Amino acid sequence: MRKIHVVPQKETIDPEKITDCVAVVYDVFLATSTILFLLEKNYGPVTAVENEAAARAFSASAQTPAVMIGESDGDPIEDFLYPDPQQIGPAESGERAVFCSTNGTRALEKAKGAKELLIGSLLNGRSLAAYIAEETESDSIVIVAAGNAGRLSVEDMVGGGHLIDELLRLDEFELSDAAVIAHRLYIESASANHRDLLDVETFHLLEAKGFPDAAEYVIRHKDEVPMIAKYSEEERGIVKLRKGVFP
Repeated sequence: MRKIHVVPQKETIDPEKITDCVAVVYDVFLATSTILFLLEKNYGPVTAVENEAAARAFSASAQTPAVMIGESDGDPIEDFLYPDPQQIGPAESGERAVFCSTNGTRALEKAKGAKELLIGSLLNGRSLAAYIAEETESDSIVIVAAGNAGRLSVEDMVGGGHLIDELLRLDEFELSDAAVIAHRLYIESASANHRDLLDVETFHLLEAKGFPDAAEYVIRHKDEVPMIAKYSEEERGIVKLRKGVFP
């Protein structure tokens, strides 16, 4: 039986232990959600890097212009678009996006050694579960909740719990203790239509920085961006495999 593990914050990722695993990174407010919206709006690939310096270095070395997106400790970065999906318009011709963030893109960087690295959010849990159940073979599925600067984030655990809930509808899986906790958090949050996520640390940070509607925008689009997206070493970024199909 396949097993689902949850890593409750990016700092505890052990790259050597995920080399044979399917890894799914969650930073629901906002990095992984914004990446899915970017791909939906015809950007791509999306190159996720650790910080502003890495983003500027990548852009300087790139052969084609790229759209720069990012934040640092929740603050906007000069000359970068803020990663609020409401503020990002559609791309005209598949432009590359270079994206840095405090938590989500750093989690993606640490998880690059996985056998397959996928992008998770409340936006695509149902279709992502169908893809994992039907088209991946690894014995272990590792859900990485990015967290917030070394602290657990409720919304990332709930996002991971959403994927677990959808996977359990499709097949039998063995759950680690952390996976059990994430699933229970999701069930409780879903019963409140996820309004509870508007009273968590990351929401209040976004509110303080002047982006109070970003989190609610993600919640409103639950399972409405059924994108299957993965990291591609060849493309040096995250690419869209396809739009998912709801089972």
